[in-house]
Amino acid sequence: MIKAKINEIFCSIQGEGLYLGQKQIFVRFANCNLDCNYCDEPKAKDDDSFFLQSVKEVIEKIKLLKKKDNPEAVSLTGGEPLLQVAFMEKLLPLIQETGLQIHLETNAVLFKEFKKIAEMVDVIAADIKLPSATGKSLWDEHKEFLHIAPEKTFIKIIVTSNSV
Repeated sequence: MIKAKINEIFCSIQGEGLYLGQKQIFVRFANCNLDCNYCDEPKAKDDDSFFLQSVKEVIEKIKLLKKKDNPEAVSLTGGEPLLQVAFMEKLLPLIQETGLQIHLETNAVLFKEFKKIAEMVDVIAADIKLPSATGKSLWDEHKEFLHIAPEKTFIKIIVTSNSV
């Protein structure tokens, strides 16, 4: 049975991007493939703060929160959800059956993994990472990712005094 490293599952109001103010269920995946000099979710990188959960456990929590809170979407966030794409391949069809939209918040560099689930995702929030944040240029990866992203894709870029 496939399991994923999940930090938390909760219902709240989306606080950024095009869907600001929309009630969503957030499934926060653990781990990240980047090491940005800023991180809005550092516990996603903490190996002690996640729970191994099965697809069945996650979909049951989503269904419970849907019934209780009446959200419009499920936001898969992290960390980086695409690091656990095999789990997502099993989970996303079950989320689709609930009638909820599927939003993916990603750093938009794992385009090979994204290809496996792209047709099941409704909305992408792509966090484009500047070289000043990661210490490396990821423009080619971002370009490949955005070529296969759905029409409903928006980009977020963190700009600091160190941005180049």
